[in-house]
Amino acid sequence: MPSVWSAATALIAALFATAHAAASQPVRGRLPLEAFTVAQGLANDSVTAITPDSRGFLWFATLDGLSRYDGGAFVNYSTEDGLPDRMVWAVAEDREGGLWIGTNGGLVRMTPGATRGPGLFQRVPAAPGVAAEAYEVFIDRRGTVWSTCGDDVCVVREGRLEIDAAFRAAGGRGAGSIIDSAAGDLWVSTDRLFRRRPDGTWRAYDVQPVAKADGVGGVAIDGDGRLWIATGYGFVIWAPGGDDADTRPLIDRAGAPLIPGKALRLPRAGEVVAITKPDPFPIVCRPPMLTREGTIWQPCVAGLFEVANGRIAFYDTNDGLPFDFTDVAQDRMGDIWIATRGSGAFRLARSGAITWTKVHGLANQRIRGLFELDDGTVCATNPLGVSCFGDDGITHGSLWPPGTQSGWGWNDIVARDEDGTLWVASPQGLIHWRARRIGDIARAAPLRIYTTKDGMPSNNVFRVWRDSRGRVWTALFDVERPMARLEGGAFTVLSRAQGVHGTPTAFAEDRAGNVWVGLYTGGLLRVRDDHIEKIGGAPQGLVRDLEIDSQGGLWVGTTSGLARIADPAAPASRLVFRRWSRQDGLTSNSGYCMVELPDGRMAIGAQKGLDVLDPRSGKVVHLSIREGLASNEISLAMVDRGGALWLGTINGLSRLSSIPSPPRFLPPPRLRVDAIHIDGAPIPVPELGATSIGGVRIRYPRHAMSVGFSAPHFDPARPLRFEYRLLPDETWTAARTQRAIVFDQLPAGAGTLEIRAVTSTGRASEPARVSFVVVPAVWKRGWFLSSMIAAIVLLALAAHRYRVGQAVALERVRTRAATDLHDDLGSSLSRISILSEVAKRRLGSATEPLLDEIAGSARGLVDALGDSIWSIDPKRDDVRSLLQRVRHFAAAVFESQSIDIDVRISPEVAELPLGAEQRRETYLILKEALNNAARHANAKHVAVIARAEGRTLRIAVEDDGRGFSQSAEPREDGGRGVPSMQERAQRAGGRLEIASRPGEGTRVLVTVPL
Repeated sequence: MPSVWSAATALIAALFATAHAAASQPVRGRLPLEAFTVAQGLANDSVTAITPDSRGFLWFATLDGLSRYDGGAFVNYSTEDGLPDRMVWAVAEDREGGLWIGTNGGLVRMTPGATRGPGLFQRVPAAPGVAAEAYEVFIDRRGTVWSTCGDDVCVVREGRLEIDAAFRAAGGRGAGSIIDSAAGDLWVSTDRLFRRRPDGTWRAYDVQPVAKADGVGGVAIDGDGRLWIATGYGFVIWAPGGDDADTRPLIDRAGAPLIPGKALRLPRAGEVVAITKPDPFPIVCRPPMLTREGTIWQPCVAGLFEVANGRIAFYDTNDGLPFDFTDVAQDRMGDIWIATRGSGAFRLARSGAITWTKVHGLANQRIRGLFELDDGTVCATNPLGVSCFGDDGITHGSLWPPGTQSGWGWNDIVARDEDGTLWVASPQGLIHWRARRIGDIARAAPLRIYTTKDGMPSNNVFRVWRDSRGRVWTALFDVERPMARLEGGAFTVLSRAQGVHGTPTAFAEDRAGNVWVGLYTGGLLRVRDDHIEKIGGAPQGLVRDLEIDSQGGLWVGTTSGLARIADPAAPASRLVFRRWSRQDGLTSNSGYCMVELPDGRMAIGAQKGLDVLDPRSGKVVHLSIREGLASNEISLAMVDRGGALWLGTINGLSRLSSIPSPPRFLPPPRLRVDAIHIDGAPIPVPELGATSIGGVRIRYPRHAMSVGFSAPHFDPARPLRFEYRLLPDETWTAARTQRAIVFDQLPAGAGTLEIRAVTSTGRASEPARVSFVVVPAVWKRGWFLSSMIAAIVLLALAAHRYRVGQAVALERVRTRAATDLHDDLGSSLSRISILSEVAKRRLGSATEPLLDEIAGSARGLVDALGDSIWSIDPKRDDVRSLLQRVRHFAAAVFESQSIDIDVRISPEVAELPLGAEQRRETYLILKEALNNAARHANAKHVAVIARAEGRTLRIAVEDDGRGFSQSAEPREDGGRGVPSMQERAQRAGGRLEIASRPGEGTRVLVTVPL
């Protein structure tokens, strides 16, 4: 933010920036940085402040508007959204969740429930004389809102911004940052440091020996009440005490200034410590920031100070950072966010990984070995030599004398002896170096080179390792004698004949003194003195590393697996391998390197990054190139005596000063609904989202509802997923990464949608709720449906009564017709038949043929009339009546021919109803079949069999006659035969099947639906 000193000091810093960057400072490693600019959606690349809020959002004040970031996307606000000016300087959150925003046009507030539009930002009225610019906004522990208005300190009283007159009276002008202490004091930075007591009185403290020679850029207060005061030349740490009434400037009491990289003693009560850069150029520092872990970050124009674990670090352009830092903040994941003037914002991964490649001074990026010197310097070997990392930068040298070469492979390239000397593997033999300090790497000569002349089986040394008894073990490229041990100046050869069936690639020693050996061809050996024991059950593949943990367990890492033996000293038959894989949360099933961290967790490197496993809880933290690692393929891991983790990769070297805790310790972010649309039309929702929304009404024809939601999350390597349910259904849907739900057709009535966020570890947040009511269309409402049902029931009843009436009337007509035919026509035909018989007796033989013909015709008409009367009689509408008629007809036809007739029908089939039309057509089909059997079959036995199958009646006529060939269809005299029967079956809604073969009888089957 602007102040009376910032313009001048920024100009001075800019003048010296180029000289500073070009100074002879050692090249440092690459920080795990990620840049955010307008290309990623930021409102402007000049960021004046970064503020996290209680919801998990990050707010970016810029010179061209305000940006809100949830870990996935930016939302920007400007004058079009109600800000009084595009230049935004500060953001602060009050107890109610409202946001106070300082702009060039005054102080505004965004209320938690405000929706986007003209009322999103509410301007705070100002008293007369208050400057328009609100540069800083601070809310103290009592909830009072303070702001720097121009050069004054202002306070919000009764909803109005007023100048604190006492600050002016104390000589305060050019106010910068504001902070308060647990005691209730308010501290304000200007050209001096001002303190406001709870009684409202102010007091000024000079920081520099000459008043106004240098301003105060800002103040932070740590948990012990110490003040971290930014200045133009660094910062001052002051612990106010009983002598704070002393009028001497603070720097006069500071003693010798400290420089980055040195140990820091924090001041006791009344003491002051000054922190400056090694050069005298002004660096113009801004307000410091205290992290949750107690680390202090101090942004300055020329770089960043970090004070952690009693040590000071300084980062600038040599570390890949830009120039001119304005603010520092921390997100909920613990990552550090850095605001810059003109370069956007940067996220510094919480892992604190620093990486070295060729760009940062490595001679070669492929790291093969890691070891530590007596003075604590860490060195890394590579194909070209060795690089050691000290306070003065990187020192390069070689552990291979002129005329010799470096070996190949990884791990166990260098072994450190108790006396500080080094044992080095090479293709020309085993080299013994005196290199106890970093200076020895460039100047020392080897003490001795052991070769075949000294009893070694081969000069080609692949690995070297030293056990607790001082014995040096070497792995050799020799098929028959692949391992040798140096003890007391003499070599003991361990050969293939003794059980060493491959070149060793890894060594470890358990608590019982057994030496474990992993082989290039796969498999494990356990060696006690010269007794070699082959161990089965290890993971398949080349053994990359062996590690003994603090509990005495042996970890085995191969190219195909990872396992642990809890008691490696147990007999071979009792050794148990506990395997670890992707099913346990690891990112790989292999283990390229392993090392135990000081807190008991195991760091495991493989092809997909670093897994930090807690064997007790099973929790895993995964780190990759996103956290700043040189490569995702990690071959080496080592913890130095300071607890830092060093990782050697195929693409450089990385160091992690701390390993983050598993993400599951963090509660999942609270999900918030931030958009609702009904058929594409938006429903007003608070701009900052809401955890509960009610009163949403959906009316026909607006059927579709879409709900958008978000949860601030700053870990893209482990993205959030979201699941939902529609109550009263208690089942959650499968979790997905989509941040919106669309419902095409919601059921009518009241409902509640619940949505929650789920972390990668399976932890779910509290659900957000949307209560809604779907108002159905008129024809779907209860009263309308009831009316329609009643009308349908009435219509159905009326239709049923009409149908019943019609059926009764038809039955009466059929009964009357059958009665009339029987009584009138039947009796008349019977009378004709009788009279013809009487006439024949009286008239004699001359008229007998004529009268016989008349009588026969009359009898035929009587039979036909009987069939007609039977077919229309409603009392005969069942299967029993049909078969009785068939039996009567068959008896009349077959009696004269001595043919047996058998009619089979079960009682349940006899009672089945059969309509008049179906009954008549079925009877005529059966009559035709029986007539054909009597006339053509020459049968002795005929059977009529009726049965029901489901809703189908099946009646078969079977005879044992001579049958016929179906290709030569029998035909009735003067009739159409089978075709006529098939037509009748179709009219009855059924089908006809005829099966016959010469000499095997005939079967006629008629099927009629019931």
